[in-house]
Amino acid sequence: MREISNPTTNIHFVGQVLTLTQEDASTWIWTGEFESFNAIDGGDAANTSASRKSTLIELSAQVTQAVKATLAPQLSDPTCFVWKFKSGSLSSLTELMWARVKENQHLIPVRTPTPTFPLRASGGGEYIFTSEEGTAALEMGPQQGCANCFCCDAEVSLKKMRDHIGTHILAKMLSLPDPSPKKLKMQVGKSPCGFCGRTGTCKIGLRKTRNALRAESDCRLFSQFNIASAAVSTKSGPSTNRPVICKICEANRPPQRGNNIDDDIVFWSYNMQEHLAAKHPDAPISAKDDISDSVSRNERIYCGLEKGKPDAKEKGDSEAKETAGKETAGKETAGQSSGKGKGKKRIAEPADVRPKKKGRKE
Repeated sequence: MREISNPTTNIHFVGQVLTLTQEDASTWIWTGEFESFNAIDGGDAANTSASRKSTLIELSAQVTQAVKATLAPQLSDPTCFVWKFKSGSLSSLTELMWARVKENQHLIPVRTPTPTFPLRASGGGEYIFTSEEGTAALEMGPQQGCANCFCCDAEVSLKKMRDHIGTHILAKMLSLPDPSPKKLKMQVGKSPCGFCGRTGTCKIGLRKTRNALRAESDCRLFSQFNIASAAVSTKSGPSTNRPVICKICEANRPPQRGNNIDDDIVFWSYNMQEHLAAKHPDAPISAKDDISDSVSRNERIYCGLEKGKPDAKEKGDSEAKETAGKETAGKETAGQSSGKGKGKKRIAEPADVRPKKKGRKE
């Protein structure tokens, strides 16, 4: 339980939301039904007929709390045992939980209310066991799957946050104007986290899987991404900032066992130059070049730090090549169709180059 309540844990739960009904003024009971967030409003019928998938919800352990319930006979049917929750405990838990999770409110799943969730007192009316402060914060906050950038306060999808933050980091690193339309409320410091841009708050690591390396981080804005694809800047994924291993550090320690790579030899690629200067100033230039990336012109263009067209010759940039290919094809087509009358050239149809079959006479 101590590990689960740790604010930096990466543990996630997948479960179902209990449908509670009020037994009396001080007690709520669970009779075995779950909330369905995809079913059409239809009271109990919607709950019982909902598919299992529509009742599942995933959330971080950081926004959960174990609750003790009592198994006791139901008042209306003493032969039936149900789980009971006291109203006083649920009220106390409401305030306790918001105080605990408000720093991680972006991790709280958002769902459309159902006829029975959030809970209402008998006879309907206003919701109960909900925090007024928490409700207001969630209504004013970013949509589910998004968060506010620590640097410029823009609302950004978590899946795009690494690219967004990467632009802020690159602008600082290259001493270029930041393209953000908003005034920065936080400046990028030394060795910033690639997910949130803060310094000294988050760890970055790598884990070996069967086919690739996966990023691991305790950053509150962490979102999994393909490390191999991130090595090449594209229009849809401009930032190449990704966790990489310092080969010099790795060579100076015993071989590592297991799938987890030690955090102290993993660094964000944008921070690698800074690490090499601080920890390996006397290392050969060739060794430094092997583990340190230079920022390409395409990356500066895609990140909005430089104007111009991307270079199609840049290694691995399929998007730039495709764009250049379309432009070239357009010019060729225009040139072919510009001739008039006798001066117009005809283009031969491609010959049949199918392989000959043995024994076939031509």
